[in-house]
Amino acid sequence: MTNKFIFCLIISLGLGQNVDSLYKQGSSYLKSGQYEKAVSMFEMILNQGFFHEDLYYNLGNSYYRLGSYGNSIWAYEKAIKLYPLDVDAKFNLSLANAHVKDRILIPETHLFLKWYRFFKSSLTFSQFLSISALFVLLASIYYLVINVFRINFSWLPLQIFLFLGFVLHGILLDKYWDISEQNEGIITDYEVEAFSGPFIRSDAVLFKIHEGIKVSINHDQGDWIEISLLDGKKGWIKLNQLRLL
Repeated sequence: MTNKFIFCLIISLGLGQNVDSLYKQGSSYLKSGQYEKAVSMFEMILNQGFFHEDLYYNLGNSYYRLGSYGNSIWAYEKAIKLYPLDVDAKFNLSLANAHVKDRILIPETHLFLKWYRFFKSSLTFSQFLSISALFVLLASIYYLVINVFRINFSWLPLQIFLFLGFVLHGILLDKYWDISEQNEGIITDYEVEAFSGPFIRSDAVLFKIHEGIKVSINHDQGDWIEISLLDGKKGWIKLNQLRLL
């Protein structure tokens, strides 16, 4: 994975402030069991604005070895968000999730929504873009063949190509929204109290959650954010108690 990461940085971003050197050092620390130093190197790369699924994957491995399961889950989720086909990240995410203290009952999801989410996560953004462009190209070629060469073909294939192209385009927009909008987060503090408002008061605690839980972000007010759990519970926590996805 190391070579692929460095190659991508060289091609698309340039070396910047010794990013390749930091990544090599971090990978070396990870292999030798110096996990705190590995985390330091990988986080320095992120702080410089560089990111890649392999970087998040190795950062997740480093945090996992340190027992920082909230941060490891966050890193694996970021890796999968960039590359949904990463089976290693998905497997390690399942290992990290096994350490999550809270077990939240998820309401039953409609079968179509389950299928849609599975399909959306089965390919990367660029793969959906390529397939969508292919269907639009096929529709264009088919239309030209019918109109330029006056061949008496059925219009049905054209309609199918256009329909599939538009459907995939809609999924593309949805995936872009997932990638660009940080409306979810992972709790990274060991234990977090959720309050009824953006203030700390012992009589306003609604519930407690622990590191590794994924939450949705509804609103923000200063250094406070309102979160929602998968079971529908809502509360306000400090922004620094989670990491945004």
